[in-house]
Amino acid sequence: MKGIVLKAVLACLASMSVLTTLRAADTPIKVVNPQHGPATVEGADSPYYCFKAKIEIPAGKNVVFRQNTCILVGKDGTKHTDYWIYLAGWSAGVEETKTAPVLMKTLYVREDTKDAKPASKWNTTKPEGAKGAITYTIPNGGFVELYFLWPVPKGFQAKRVILTDLVELDL
Repeated sequence: MKGIVLKAVLACLASMSVLTTLRAADTPIKVVNPQHGPATVEGADSPYYCFKAKIEIPAGKNVVFRQNTCILVGKDGTKHTDYWIYLAGWSAGVEETKTAPVLMKTLYVREDTKDAKPASKWNTTKPEGAKGAITYTIPNGGFVELYFLWPVPKGFQAKRVILTDLVELDL
């Protein structure tokens, strides 16, 4: 009986939606309630893959996204680095700074889930070129809730997501 209860507790802990994988030892970052899956962008020629997460930074820090720094890795090893970011929520005091060149585009996105809602309007941003950057200055104890969208081939299966040099998560 104790073994069954222990297995149930371990399964519950393993399925909790707080995941953290740090790549920099001095950066205490938490990725809370990550969700991911296929998405449809109205008018796009290819399917998209969406990763959503609330990123908490207890120590306060700048998070900088540049071209090719957010990588979606497929089960077949392919890497997708062309991405759009949608800022869906934030705590008080968060600042967003865009350093040119960046692209901005309104996308109508529908997450392809069982309980999918109609497409919603996302004002997205994408860093472009070597100097382009999107920076979120997050105060001590603050957070940002971000969606990342990558165009992917049909039938794509995700394995891992890498967000700059800060977070790496197995999906």
